[in-house]
This record gives sequence, structure tokens and C-alpha cells, in this order.
Amino acid sequence: MSRFIEKIMLQLTILLSVFLSHWQPTDLQAINISIQDLPAKIASIEQYKYSEILVYCSHGHRSEQAAYLLNQSGFKKVTNMLGGMSVVPNSTCKN
Repeated sequence: MSRFIEKIMLQLTILLSVFLSHWQPTDLQAINISIQDLPAKIASIEQYKYSEILVYCSHGHRSEQAAYLLNQSGFKKVTNMLGGMSVVPNSTCKN
């Protein structure tokens, strides 16, 4: 198991889902903020500014935008999940 996955399992990494507002994966314990709402709601996740944050969406496009916005807003440890949920082989994490 990778070190990053271990941190997620130990809840040391924050999962931020930036799916479109009409679709959200339900099996993951993640913070769900649609990409449209993120600029207005960035203050609601301010307490995670120095935490590791994994940002994801369905294919990685919106999460790339969100990671950029978070970095520009002073978040220090942001990782974009390249390819998003489309690259996750295990269907139990998908709707």
C-alpha cells in the first residue's frame, strides 16, 4: 500500500470532491464542493490550509482548476488526482 493511500485511510489527507453539483460519489468520505461554488466557499475549508488535500472529480479537469485556485489562495499541500475517478479501477468507489 502506498504511503499516500495509508494517509488517506488514517484520515491525514483531506479528500475534496469538485464534481458538478448534480452528481456526487457517495461511498467516499470527502468534502463535496462543486467547482462552481468553490470560489465562494473556499473560506469554509480554511482550516485545512496546511493539511494535505487530494482534489478529484470525474476526469481531472475540474480538479485541476480547483487545485490551482486552492494554491492561489494559500493552500500549501494540494494534489490534483490526474484522470479523476475515471482511472480508479475499483467500482466500489463509484456511483
